[in-house]
Amino acid sequence: MPAHLLDAYKEDNIEEFTLFHNPTVSGVSDSYESFRDKIGITTSMTKSFSKLLHETQKKKKDVKWVTHSQGGLIFSQAVKFHNKKIGSLLNNHTVFFQASANNMLVTKRILKKAGVKLHNKGYNNSPVDGVPQFIGANALTDVFTTSPLTSIPRLALLPLSVVPGLAPFSGMGPGLSPHTPPYTGMGNYGKRVANTTTKATIHAGKTAINSTTKAVSATAKAATSATKAGFDVANNSAKAIVNLIRRMV
Repeated sequence: MPAHLLDAYKEDNIEEFTLFHNPTVSGVSDSYESFRDKIGITTSMTKSFSKLLHETQKKKKDVKWVTHSQGGLIFSQAVKFHNKKIGSLLNNHTVFFQASANNMLVTKRILKKAGVKLHNKGYNNSPVDGVPQFIGANALTDVFTTSPLTSIPRLALLPLSVVPGLAPFSGMGPGLSPHTPPYTGMGNYGKRVANTTTKATIHAGKTAINSTTKAVSATAKAATSATKAGFDVANNSAKAIVNLIRRMV
């Protein structure tokens, strides 16, 4: 999370921050929680966070937020819940969304009603990250809010964020995932994938060589033991024959 914070607020000299974390149980569980929030069956986590926003606002102290993944949906739905239940301003809050599961077109309307400010353009989403593009449906709604030169290529990339196998290595660790670290451009993402894949290939090669070497060594030891055993049998047999001849003489 510190990487997302530093990426969002590059101009700030950040020395410490407070983390609010919604533990991930599984992809299915997180998706279910997100679906509930989206259709208005507000989760307890979102209600608690809405209360926190309200209590912080009453202290009249400016607070900057950065959210990641499902955290973006929790933040936007918490503001929506506040708008419905209380309706007062939350204009001491500023937010930036990273790899957001919320839809930015909808979110901007929710935040505007509460007076919550967006930092810079407000979000940073990879075009091949299935969380913002597919779950958040940003690839679809951006068609109506951005230039066709931007939105059409993003729609073309949408299958890469959805189809398992083509999908951007989402479950293969931070090195290959377009979702875990901050998005810094497709060129940098391509370099990161290439570097990570190369390292993984080299590691796999070394492991295979080591395994083969150990197998050859074990085979050689077994052959040596078998040869020694054969020599021992032959030697014992020769001794038995010599003893038998001596008895006969």
